Amino acid sequence: ATTLQATTPLKLARVGAFSVGKSSLLNMLMNDPVLQASLEETTALPTFIEYGAQRAMQLVGQDGSITALTDEAFAAATTHAPEGAACAVLQQPLEWLQGVSIIDLPGTGSMSSANRDFTLTQIQQSDAVLYLLNPTGPAVKDIELLNHIRQNAKQVKILVTRWDVVEEAIAKGEKAPSLEAWSAEIEQQTGLKRRLSAVSKAGLGREEIIDFITRTRDGVTAIRQKRFQAAVH
Repeated sequence: ATTLQATTPLKLARVGAFSVGKSSLLNMLMNDPVLQASLEETTALPTFIEYGAQRAMQLVGQDGSITALTDEAFAAATTHAPEGAACAVLQQPLEWLQGVSIIDLPGTGSMSSANRDFTLTQIQQSDAVLYLLNPTGPAVKDIELLNHIRQNAKQVKILVTRWDVVEEAIAKGEKAPSLEAWSAEIEQQTGLKRRLSAVSKAGLGREEIIDFITRTRDGVTAIRQKRFQAAVH
């Protein structure tokens, strides 16, 4: 019952394939390169990003213990989970984070079955999802997860990452991909009618994403009622 209350933070899951640029996107939103980003599957430990009066990082153990972390220790823990660790928490003094809890999940695709089960559980428990697509368009795995998101009645914003790479390719004469065609493909295969938004680590799409987060946070009560109805059905 507590999950239906507007007083509990909006749970926002950030979902996408490994190496799609999920950590880079969150760094861009926070204006802080604190999350490790590489072409490898880096997020080994679930990380919760929440509002705090001061920037702070903590490691939460499976036994409930809480340990303060330096930037270096946070980077190490989130890429190579220490034994007995449950999750990491990053607090940032950003106004748009008030009343919001973002979970930075391990990437889908090559991840372990345990990570995949955890990701699906977090999607089910979330109010909303930022779904990240590679700039090559939706893959089979994306369609599967987007179907799962729709069936669980989540608010979802679909983002196409690394658009700076796309713009560089277009400048060299390559054909621009069609976000409208990808959107139509997703709608046909999942029933989700969404406009796709291009984003990059340089800041493209930042205000649009923050606007989505704040609007979703402000409408969280209605969102949770829809989630409850979907669960009942």
